Amino acid sequence: MLIKFNFDNINILSLQFLILIFNDFLLHIIFYIWYLLHQLNVLISPNPLFAYYVMLFYNSLVLYFMINKNFSIDKIIFYIFIIIIFRIIPIYYMITLYNLHIDYKSIYITFLIIITYILSLIIINNILLHNDINLFKIIKETITSSKIRNNNELNFISIDYNNN
Repeated sequence: MLIKFNFDNINILSLQFLILIFNDFLLHIIFYIWYLLHQLNVLISPNPLFAYYVMLFYNSLVLYFMINKNFSIDKIIFYIFIIIIFRIIPIYYMITLYNLHIDYKSIYITFLIIITYILSLIIINNILLHNDINLFKIIKETITSSKIRNNNELNFISIDYNNN
Protein backbone atom coordinates (compact mmCIF):
# COMPACT_ATOMS: atom_id res chain seq x y z
CA MET A 1 0.00 0.00 0.00
CA LEU A 2 1.42 3.35 -0.98
CA ILE A 3 0.10 6.59 0.46
CA LYS A 4 0.86 9.54 -1.79
CA PHE A 5 0.29 13.25 -1.48
CA ASN A 6 0.02 15.22 -4.67
CA PHE A 7 2.08 18.42 -4.62
CA ASP A 8 1.32 19.33 -8.19
CA ASN A 9 0.03 22.80 -7.32
CA ILE A 10 2.18 23.66 -4.30
CA ASN A 11 2.41 27.39 -3.62
CA ILE A 12 3.17 29.83 -0.83
CA LEU A 13 -0.37 29.56 0.59
CA SER A 14 0.00 25.80 0.89
CA LEU A 15 3.28 26.18 2.76
CA GLN A 16 1.71 28.80 5.03
CA PHE A 17 -1.14 26.41 5.71
CA LEU A 18 1.30 23.62 6.61
CA ILE A 19 3.23 25.94 8.94
CA LEU A 20 0.01 27.12 10.64
CA ILE A 21 -1.18 23.54 11.13
CA PHE A 22 2.23 22.48 12.42
CA ASN A 23 2.34 25.30 15.01
CA ASP A 24 -1.22 24.56 16.01
CA PHE A 25 -0.35 20.89 16.41
CA LEU A 26 2.72 21.58 18.56
CA LEU A 27 0.83 23.87 20.91
CA HIS A 28 -2.03 21.39 21.03
CA ILE A 29 0.35 18.61 22.10
CA ILE A 30 1.77 20.79 24.87
CA PHE A 31 -1.67 21.72 26.19
CA TYR A 32 -2.97 18.18 25.79
CA ILE A 33 -0.11 16.87 27.94
CA TRP A 34 -1.09 19.48 30.51
CA TYR A 35 -4.71 18.31 30.24
CA LEU A 36 -3.67 14.68 30.79
CA LEU A 37 -1.52 15.61 33.78
CA HIS A 38 -4.47 17.45 35.25
CA GLN A 39 -6.86 14.54 34.65
CA LEU A 40 -4.39 12.10 36.24
CA ASN A 41 -4.21 14.42 39.29
CA VAL A 42 -0.49 15.06 38.78
CA LEU A 43 -1.30 18.78 38.45
CA ILE A 44 -4.27 19.76 40.53
CA SER A 45 -4.39 23.53 40.77
CA PRO A 46 -3.63 25.00 37.33
CA ASN A 47 -6.10 23.58 34.85
CA PRO A 48 -5.83 23.85 31.05
CA LEU A 49 -9.23 25.45 30.45
CA PHE A 50 -7.82 28.94 29.89
CA ALA A 51 -5.14 27.48 27.60
CA TYR A 52 -7.86 25.92 25.49
CA TYR A 53 -9.68 29.26 25.33
CA VAL A 54 -6.46 30.93 24.18
CA MET A 55 -5.97 28.24 21.55
CA LEU A 56 -9.57 28.69 20.39
CA PHE A 57 -8.89 32.42 20.01
CA TYR A 58 -5.66 31.60 18.10
CA ASN A 59 -7.60 29.19 15.88
CA SER A 60 -10.18 31.91 15.19
CA LEU A 61 -7.41 34.28 14.08
CA VAL A 62 -5.89 31.59 11.85
CA LEU A 63 -9.31 30.86 10.37
CA TYR A 64 -9.78 34.58 9.64
CA PHE A 65 -6.32 34.64 8.03
CA MET A 66 -7.19 31.62 5.90
CA ILE A 67 -10.45 33.17 4.72
CA ASN A 68 -8.78 36.53 4.10
CA LYS A 69 -5.96 34.91 2.06
CA ASN A 70 -8.48 32.98 -0.08
CA PHE A 71 -7.48 29.49 0.97
CA SER A 72 -9.42 26.72 -0.68
CA ILE A 73 -12.73 25.76 0.85
CA ASP A 74 -11.54 22.21 1.62
CA LYS A 75 -8.66 23.54 3.75
CA ILE A 76 -11.01 25.90 5.57
CA ILE A 77 -13.51 23.11 6.25
CA PHE A 78 -10.67 20.84 7.39
CA TYR A 79 -9.47 23.53 9.80
CA ILE A 80 -13.00 24.11 11.14
CA PHE A 81 -13.23 20.36 11.74
CA ILE A 82 -9.94 20.51 13.69
CA ILE A 83 -11.27 23.40 15.78
CA ILE A 84 -14.47 21.54 16.63
CA ILE A 85 -12.79 18.25 17.51
CA PHE A 86 -9.70 19.52 19.32
CA ARG A 87 -10.94 22.79 20.89
CA ILE A 88 -14.70 23.12 21.25
CA ILE A 89 -15.47 19.56 22.37
CA PRO A 90 -12.68 19.48 25.03
CA ILE A 91 -13.77 22.89 26.34
CA TYR A 92 -17.33 21.63 26.58
CA TYR A 93 -16.20 18.54 28.51
CA MET A 94 -13.95 20.54 30.84
CA ILE A 95 -16.82 22.86 31.73
CA THR A 96 -19.69 20.38 31.96
CA LEU A 97 -18.16 17.09 33.07
CA TYR A 98 -15.19 18.24 35.13
CA ASN A 99 -16.63 21.57 36.30
CA LEU A 100 -13.34 23.41 35.74
CA HIS A 101 -13.04 27.14 36.23
CA ILE A 102 -10.33 29.59 35.25
CA ASP A 103 -8.09 30.72 38.07
CA TYR A 104 -5.11 33.07 38.12
CA LYS A 105 -2.57 30.21 38.22
CA SER A 106 -3.97 28.78 35.00
CA ILE A 107 -3.65 32.16 33.31
CA TYR A 108 -0.04 32.59 34.43
CA ILE A 109 0.95 29.06 33.41
CA THR A 110 -0.74 29.43 30.01
CA PHE A 111 1.11 32.63 29.18
CA LEU A 112 4.37 31.18 30.51
CA ILE A 113 4.01 28.16 28.20
CA ILE A 114 3.13 30.31 25.18
CA ILE A 115 6.00 32.75 25.79
CA THR A 116 8.43 29.85 26.25
CA TYR A 117 7.16 28.26 23.04
CA ILE A 118 7.54 31.49 21.05
CA LEU A 119 11.00 32.18 22.47
CA SER A 120 12.12 28.65 21.66
CA LEU A 121 10.92 29.08 18.05
CA ILE A 122 12.80 32.38 17.80
CA ILE A 123 15.96 30.83 19.23
CA ILE A 124 15.77 27.84 16.87
CA ASN A 125 15.18 30.16 13.92
CA ASN A 126 18.13 32.37 14.89
CA ILE A 127 20.40 29.33 15.25
CA LEU A 128 19.34 28.12 11.81
CA LEU A 129 19.85 31.56 10.27
CA HIS A 130 23.20 31.97 12.02
CA ASN A 131 24.33 28.70 10.43
CA ASP A 132 23.05 29.87 7.01
CA ILE A 133 20.21 27.35 7.04
CA ASN A 134 17.08 28.70 5.41
CA LEU A 135 14.35 26.31 6.49
CA PHE A 136 11.75 27.70 4.08
CA LYS A 137 14.18 27.20 1.19
CA ILE A 138 14.90 23.62 2.27
CA ILE A 139 11.18 22.78 2.43
CA LYS A 140 10.57 24.32 -0.98
CA GLU A 141 13.55 22.50 -2.55
CA THR A 142 12.48 19.19 -1.01
CA ILE A 143 8.98 19.50 -2.40
CA THR A 144 10.30 20.64 -5.80
CA SER A 145 12.81 17.79 -6.04
CA SER A 146 10.11 15.32 -4.99
CA LYS A 147 7.84 16.63 -7.73
CA ILE A 148 10.52 16.07 -10.35
CA ARG A 149 11.65 12.71 -8.97
CA ASN A 150 8.22 11.15 -8.41
CA ASN A 151 6.08 12.49 -11.20
CA ASN A 152 4.39 15.20 -9.14
CA GLU A 153 3.67 12.91 -6.20
CA LEU A 154 5.46 12.74 -2.88
CA ASN A 155 5.67 9.23 -1.47
CA PHE A 156 4.89 9.71 2.17
CA ILE A 157 4.54 6.17 3.51
CA SER A 158 5.32 2.99 1.70
CA ILE A 159 4.06 -0.28 3.17
CA ASP A 160 4.48 -3.59 1.37
CA TYR A 161 2.39 -6.59 2.32
CA ASN A 162 3.80 -10.06 1.85
CA ASN A 163 1.02 -12.55 1.18
CA ASN A 164 2.75 -15.88 1.86
